[in-house]
Amino acid sequence: MKDRPRAIAVLVAVFLAGCILGSAGSYSWLRWQQETRQDQPADSFPSRRQQPERWHLPTLLELTPEQNARYSEIMAESRRELDGLRSEQAPKIREIIMKMNRRISEILTEEQRRKFDDYIREVEHIRKRSSGRRGGADRPPKP
Repeated sequence: MKDRPRAIAVLVAVFLAGCILGSAGSYSWLRWQQETRQDQPADSFPSRRQQPERWHLPTLLELTPEQNARYSEIMAESRRELDGLRSEQAPKIREIIMKMNRRISEILTEEQRRKFDDYIREVEHIRKRSSGRRGGADRPPKP
């Protein structure tokens, strides 16, 4: 019985140490994220210009000017094909997302439903803003 209070004290100490270290780590990570994204809106993803150089395939492969020109043609053609596919699939995707949102909404309380609706509106606002930058396809509407 003498060891039980000591075991509880050790358990509480480990728990508190974990909380403190977790908080410090989260604070440091968030601060680092904030410093690396100072010039970006909070909801944006890194643009191609901000991605590491190693992700830029022509640079990685050290393409010749002729290869780079052909590479650009291939990428442009592929983007057009993908945009076409996105346009074809957009109604189906929109339908699935609307169905999913309706089903989620059905299981929520009234307060949760209001929060969920606000969340969906915010997501849609972000998608509309970012679709212009990506030249993206039709985005699914809010529920």
